[in-house]
Amino acid sequence: MAIGTKLKTLIEYRDTNVNKLAKETDISPQTIYGIIKRDNTKVDIRILQALADNLNVTLDFFATGETEDSSIDEEEVLALYKQLDEYGKEAVRAIAEVELKRVNAEKNQPGLANEDQGAVGEEKTAAGQLTDQD
Repeated sequence: MAIGTKLKTLIEYRDTNVNKLAKETDISPQTIYGIIKRDNTKVDIRILQALADNLNVTLDFFATGETEDSSIDEEEVLALYKQLDEYGKEAVRAIAEVELKRVNAEKNQPGLANEDQGAVGEEKTAAGQLTDQD
């Protein structure tokens, strides 16, 4: 799938339009329409970076990304994560670990997952304290 198709999918997924994207990125609407219409495989890196930044995806998305909703959501999280400082990244990792434990507990023993919420709640509090120290 070429860049134009991925760009069109992202624009629709983000519930925006070419004119709004053009205004926000300072790229002409004609350029964006051209990328979509020709389904370009090559786009100037500065233009592609501006589009990726605005649409909350990484440049990798345009090279290799899938265009399913779940993969777009993953790309957005990755793009946001890359913008964080080390403190923010540490907080995100702590929360992700807590959530992974919760999901695994639900998969392995659905009835016991609720009983384990106390331990998870304590870990969430610890993760929350990370953000309170800003």
